[in-house]
Amino acid sequence: MRLLSCFLLCLGGLLADLDAAQRTKVDLVNLSPEIKAGGKSLIAVRFRCDDHFHIYWKNPGDAGQSPAIAWKETAGTKAGPLLYPGPILLDQSGVYNFVHEHETLLLLELDVPATASGELKLKAHVEWLECDDKGCYPFEQDVTLTVKVGPGNTPYPHEPRLYPDLRPVVAADFRVEGEQLTVRPVAGAKVDLSKTWFPERGFLSPGAVFKQKHDATSLAFSLQEAPEKLTDGPVSFVGPDGAGGFVRLLATAATGQGAGAPLPSPAAPAVKGTSDWQPWSPEAQAQALAAGKTVYVDFTAAGARAVRSTSACTPSRRSPRRWPRTAWC
Repeated sequence: MRLLSCFLLCLGGLLADLDAAQRTKVDLVNLSPEIKAGGKSLIAVRFRCDDHFHIYWKNPGDAGQSPAIAWKETAGTKAGPLLYPGPILLDQSGVYNFVHEHETLLLLELDVPATASGELKLKAHVEWLECDDKGCYPFEQDVTLTVKVGPGNTPYPHEPRLYPDLRPVVAADFRVEGEQLTVRPVAGAKVDLSKTWFPERGFLSPGAVFKQKHDATSLAFSLQEAPEKLTDGPVSFVGPDGAGGFVRLLATAATGQGAGAPLPSPAAPAVKGTSDWQPWSPEAQAQALAAGKTVYVDFTAAGARAVRSTSACTPSRRSPRRWPRTAWC
């Protein structure tokens, strides 16, 4: 079983209840009225979160884990990657995450074999992290779906405009000046630059996403705490089109900076109080909570925990992890 690598964010010094009840309903739904042999069809993993709960986008931000799916029965079909709608930005006391709330459909495109006939029975194992303002809880569940080859399938309604993967890409260029990354879409692009835009990978700090600057023709992001050095362009962002949908900006280096030129990666300023992850214990937990520190828990294997204690809140981002652990900050 692939275990979720997750952070448990406990605001106000509270640890989440690891035996909490599941607050998100998960199933598979069909989106195609006709399943054609030798053709392509759309299905989706449907997440229905209770009020005040959320799951994570493909780039989760400061902390969290995106949903994952593993197929058990495919009936000869081949499923593509999960296709995400545009996210929202969630600020939890300076921890910036990119999330989905309420009902969210993560789409999958199926290649149906030319020999397909009758019913197609699909089964998958889904893992996700659901969170509220008190903590985060990892869950997993098997989901099934049966569709018939041919017409007559009942499609679940969805909004294609919310999915950048289903829409034309918007061209843009980027320029680096000092510690600032500026992204400028082509003239006339149908985009809303007054709203938040999200990097599809973690090449910008979530704080820089939260503090991004806008004008009528461009977006600007700080590179001061950029977590990685880009050795190759282009860079991509997801954001609103101004008409209720989301599109992808694909930005290449502006003339004079060289296509594929690396973005500078300024050295991150030293943060007072940071330290490595350490084994978890009740004593360490009590000491951290008594000091008024925020709590992060990262679980990647059953029955093991670890702790990082720091006076500044700097959860590590997307580094490989083999054991669950906890961070206090």
